[in-house]
Amino acid sequence: MTLTAKQLEENFEKNIAFFEKGFPKLAEKFKDFKPSADLILDPDLGINIFDRKKEAFLYPGDGRLITLKQIAYWLENPSFFTLAPAEMDESEGYLHTRYINRLVRLRKELLKTDRLSLTSTIPMSLLIVGVGLGEHLKFLVENLNLENLLILEPNEDFFYISLHYLNWEELIKTFTEKGGLRISILVGEDAKDTDRISGFFSLIGAFKASTTFLYIHYLDEFLKNFVKELGTEVVRNISFFGFFDDEIISLKHTLTNIKNRVPLFNPHSKGLSPDIPAVVVGSGPSLEFLLPYLKRYGDKLFIISCGTALGILEKHGIKPDLHTNIERIPLPYEVALKTTSEEFRKEIPFLGANNNYPPFFGIFKKGAMFLKAGDAGADLFPQEKLYYVNPTVTNTGLALAFYLGFKKVYLFGVDLAFEGKKHHAKGSAYDTLLKDMEKLLKGEIEVEGNFGGKVVTNSIFYSSLKFMGESIKYFKGVRKEFEVFNPNRGAKIEGATPLREEELENHLKELKENKKTFAERFWQETVEPLKEEWFDFPKLKMQLMTNFYQLKMVMDEVLEKTERAEDFAQTVAEFYDYIRVIRNHNPILYHLLHGTLTLFLAHLQFGLFADVPTPQKELYLKEAKKLLREMLQEMEKEIYNLYDYFPF
Repeated sequence: MTLTAKQLEENFEKNIAFFEKGFPKLAEKFKDFKPSADLILDPDLGINIFDRKKEAFLYPGDGRLITLKQIAYWLENPSFFTLAPAEMDESEGYLHTRYINRLVRLRKELLKTDRLSLTSTIPMSLLIVGVGLGEHLKFLVENLNLENLLILEPNEDFFYISLHYLNWEELIKTFTEKGGLRISILVGEDAKDTDRISGFFSLIGAFKASTTFLYIHYLDEFLKNFVKELGTEVVRNISFFGFFDDEIISLKHTLTNIKNRVPLFNPHSKGLSPDIPAVVVGSGPSLEFLLPYLKRYGDKLFIISCGTALGILEKHGIKPDLHTNIERIPLPYEVALKTTSEEFRKEIPFLGANNNYPPFFGIFKKGAMFLKAGDAGADLFPQEKLYYVNPTVTNTGLALAFYLGFKKVYLFGVDLAFEGKKHHAKGSAYDTLLKDMEKLLKGEIEVEGNFGGKVVTNSIFYSSLKFMGESIKYFKGVRKEFEVFNPNRGAKIEGATPLREEELENHLKELKENKKTFAERFWQETVEPLKEEWFDFPKLKMQLMTNFYQLKMVMDEVLEKTERAEDFAQTVAEFYDYIRVIRNHNPILYHLLHGTLTLFLAHLQFGLFADVPTPQKELYLKEAKKLLREMLQEMEKEIYNLYDYFPF
């Protein structure tokens, strides 16, 4: 098809008129846009886009032919966005891991392929990165059974050209007429905003977010890194809900901590407003050059030690005013015992999450628990929870500084990025005790450095980085005078002011107030003994079992009706309707079930997209349903076993 200049301009005017009705911000942005790229219509070389900034063509040939070849390849090798077909590399002693892996092995045994087919009648969610000419958009919308569609075009010039070449109104009309429910188009900086993208996935729900296909039209250096970042971000939002075993452990630990009468840290409405700043100390590489500042100005800083930083501080003769931990597993407790002396610990107060390993609270001067929002164990309490304490312990430290009323907070050893393999300071427990963590700490994602340039991070630190930026924004919204300063040589943290060494020195040498008064009184003002009247455990036990039994009945009913792959979407919809009811009436049961059931059903659906004959899929579905019923039976036993942990 050859288009004249007049036709291109007419198409642009029609698209702008259409966007003014449905996407007014895009219409406004591109109505008078001045591009730095050109649409090339050459009778011999075909259609292409020339980027004047890069002095390069987008396509290595005729754009339409290149796109057709790309589509053909993708149909043969479609990308699944968040779920790998492999088994989980974790202990199968955990119910969650055991049943996910059994389902993966069942899929491999019965379907004998990880190859996916896009001819399924199951409604799909699709993320498209790159518009270019848009030929692939037309094909995918016309030929796939799409329910949710997210289109990202980071290059504004390319999107502007698509407004001349592509009939957007016809494209979106086709999408809706074929049953599409949600479509979102993000362009330029919006397409690079992982929060905006996560918002779309939150809208369609965790299950559909975890069963999304990915089509990448073109890759430049930015997009190569961005796709990794985006995958991490979506997984972060899906896995924000703890899995079944995590929440069972949380309940067991919290109930034991209640039985042990561990007091409660409850800073809400206490009006704390210390005049001194706090410093949150992690064990990132930057701690090495920041330690002298702690030694020099430690008497004027409220020092919050996080995780493995405690051992480093003792080696350098620095006593923190508070130590904290967020993880439920015993390892941080064991590390504290091996890397610090009892004499040192017995001088330091400890605040741990309600789900912390119970012995942890007994090895310090005094211990109290805080209520971690989004945790099953925390929902045993009627009190307000603490937000933004996840996912790593330095997030916890920053949140505690906010809840303790500090107006200024310095981050020391909070790099959240690394060069090569150096992600923790010399002398931290990572040098000797946590070597198994190395496989989780492989650099994967480039992020902006605190003082410019790029640094490397990974999925764990990336999640911490994102949450820290979000928490600072939230905390500042609650208390405008709240400020965070980042002197580290790691990642830039959104909302935190970068400080070079000379600036840090100028900040700290101006401090006059001594911390002694606040360090002595904060505990008595924020920590309170537990009271039995807070809890109604007989009622809770009855609700747990009753609501779980009701869920099993609902699942049995909907599974009975699910014999064909195309029925599965309705099964999931009915299940999530009931899960929403549980969320409102029994949040503890919701936290127990939501993460594991979501991932199990997502893995199950992965198999239903397999490129195999229908009878094979139906056999797989039949056996997977048996496995799901078996998993629910084991869950019921685990929930019943919680009864022994209730203290009264």
